[in-house]
Amino acid sequence: MIYISTTGVYPKCNGIWSEDSEFEADTNSGKLRLLTEKILSQYFSLQVVRPGGIYGYERGIDVRLKSGKPIPVSNTPVHRIHVKDLARIICHLVDNPDAPNCVNAVDLEAKPSWEVARWLVENRNDLTEEMLPDAADCLPGTPQRFISNQRLLELGITLCYPTFREGMEG
Repeated sequence: MIYISTTGVYPKCNGIWSEDSEFEADTNSGKLRLLTEKILSQYFSLQVVRPGGIYGYERGIDVRLKSGKPIPVSNTPVHRIHVKDLARIICHLVDNPDAPNCVNAVDLEAKPSWEVARWLVENRNDLTEEMLPDAADCLPGTPQRFISNQRLLELGITLCYPTFREGMEG
C-alpha cells in the first residue's frame, strides 16, 4: 500500500528533517497524518510518500494571485512538488515495492511563498505587481526549516520540474 502523507508531519522548527529523523509533529494535522502512517504500517506493507506543497493543473501560487487569495508572507521556506513529478514518484514506488518505506517528495529548491509570488509576477505576463503581498509585513517564520530530498534523489528519479521555476513558467 502507498499512503500519501505530507511533509507537514515534520515540526515547524529549524533543522533538516529526513525520513529517518526523530521528531514529533507539532500541528494537529501533522499529528493525525503521522498517527495514520503508524496505524497503516501495522496492517499493511506500507510505503509512505510525504509530498511538499502540491502544485500544477490549476493549483498553485499563480492561481491564488489571480483569484485574489492571500499569499503567506513568512520567511519559512516552502517545499513544493509538481503533481506530475508526484505521480512519477508514486509510479516508481508501485513498480519498485522494495524501495524505501518512506520518501519525502520535494523538489530541489524550497522558497518562501512570497518569493515565489514575486518571481511569478516578474516572469509571467498574466500577473501584475498589484497582486503581490506586501513583503514589508513579512513574518520571521522558521527560515532554517528544510526537508531532505536525499532519499528521493537516491531512487534515481529525475524530476521534470526540479524547482518551482520550471513548474510555474506558464
